Amino acid sequence: MKQLTLQRLQVFCAVYEHGSISQAARHLGISQPTASRHIHDFEAALKVRLFEKRRGQLSPTREADALYDESRMLSEGVTRLERHVEALSHGAATRLSVATLSLFAREHLAFATKRVFDAFPQLKFSATIALVEHQIGLIRSGRADLGFAVGPVDGQGLHVTEIGTGEMVVVMPEACNPEHTDRIGLDQIDKGIEMLSMSPRGAIGRLVQDALARHGIEPSEQILSHSLDALPHLAQMRGAATVVDNFTAVLTPVQGMKILRLRPKLTFGIKMISLAPLTPGTAHAHFAKSMERALKRIDV
Repeated sequence: MKQLTLQRLQVFCAVYEHGSISQAARHLGISQPTASRHIHDFEAALKVRLFEKRRGQLSPTREADALYDESRMLSEGVTRLERHVEALSHGAATRLSVATLSLFAREHLAFATKRVFDAFPQLKFSATIALVEHQIGLIRSGRADLGFAVGPVDGQGLHVTEIGTGEMVVVMPEACNPEHTDRIGLDQIDKGIEMLSMSPRGAIGRLVQDALARHGIEPSEQILSHSLDALPHLAQMRGAATVVDNFTAVLTPVQGMKILRLRPKLTFGIKMISLAPLTPGTAHAHFAKSMERALKRIDV
């Protein structure tokens, strides 16, 4: 019996990633009995157990952990190859899967999607909201074609290019801006005004927290947001100030709150992630250019 076949390897990797034979079968488009047979035959050929039932859950063994680490890249390569073969058989790509931060999921995503459908009306399109680490996993495994993120991207072996720039702005009650200026330095914000901040988990949150720390501003310990969209509304409720990106500030205006540019500017790079440089004239390249245009349309 052959120990290793590409199909067994793909089924093994899918079961390992999904933690379920049924979910792996759905992901691969095969029946559950077929997936189970591949795992059984693979274990018999290797003469080791790859998965065990623990408290009703399917858990990989140490042997499975070691095998997955060695085989993951090969399985992902086969998936990518299958997608390329499918595209070649149709003469051009007929599917486009995009992963993006929620930051770009409204205005930017809709703008770019409309334009790619104008150019490729038969295209099958899907979108996923995901953090950058998840985006990288989706792209490596061939489940997403393009990703859009901010800040540093640890995408070794992937093609990462900067397609735009975002700018942080202050959102504060109009009454707290007696000079009615359009720009303000963090050091000019009244120390008596409560400052609400984003969780430092993401790139924008870390950027803001570092800037506040440099100016000796301590954000509120009582309210911490994990959502940029929520911050202007929370600040209005508290009569507080907050620092968000220009896209959030413009796309979620809050009555009675003033948007002020920062002086000096506090900016961040917007990155596109793909397996390789995009081929001009394809749906992928068209979508990327449309996203780049969308980023330039929104200003404070």
